[in-house]
Amino acid sequence: MVNWRSRRWWLASLLGLLAVAALTMRVAYLIHQPTQPTLIAPLSVVGEPGSTNLTVVFPWLQQGFCVGQFSVAVHESATTVAVSDVVDHGPGPVCGGIGTEGGVASVDVTLSTPLGKRHVVRATDGSVLHVASPPAG
Repeated sequence: MVNWRSRRWWLASLLGLLAVAALTMRVAYLIHQPTQPTLIAPLSVVGEPGSTNLTVVFPWLQQGFCVGQFSVAVHESATTVAVSDVVDHGPGPVCGGIGTEGGVASVDVTLSTPLGKRHVVRATDGSVLHVASPPAG
């Protein structure tokens, strides 16, 4: 003889378990859903001819930003350094925040060879970017 109560209990338990699993997977997806990074055109750079360090300056009207929030790529040739758009990855899970001043922020990049007399250009449109000397420290 078939015990229908026992089968209903198992069926209800299985459906409840599947519902909880589906809900858990949906919540995990929403939490870890990749976001589209924001691209920001660089305004200028700061560097010295004899240095491989270059600071890319870009517009940033928000109050602050997080360490590691931005990245930039460079393509070097004998005559130019092409700077990509700055990628804003968004604030990380833990962020103390760095203040901004003058409506700009910056990200550092290391060149493979010193800047020298090469022109720095924006990779997206070839516009020459102003190269400022670092402030005297």
